Amino acid sequence: MDITITRMYKVSNEFDYVATKFDNATKYGVWFGGRAPLNGLPGHGYGQYVGDVFRYSNDVAYPTKPWDKWYASPDKSSDAVNMRWFGPFKTRRNAALWLVGYRRGALSSDTE
Repeated sequence: MDITITRMYKVSNEFDYVATKFDNATKYGVWFGGRAPLNGLPGHGYGQYVGDVFRYSNDVAYPTKPWDKWYASPDKSSDAVNMRWFGPFKTRRNAALWLVGYRRGALSSDTE
């Protein structure tokens, strides 16, 4: 089986996050290419919603240890338990980059 990449996209560092707090965790909505509607001003360009990221830590008191794992979900839901989570990723940025790639691949799916 041969796999070829036919489309290339330039990905910038421009991400915006909106936190949703739960009992013992936080899920971040990710917007790419501009600000989230809750964080931006009208007329200044909103980004595209690409999914959610979530950090799993074994140590709740110190949630920035190196063994933290970030997960990404392209699903749009407020129910974090039943979402499809992919990962683990080392950083929140890596998880957000994966979401951009997933969305771009889903939008331009040229399967034969």
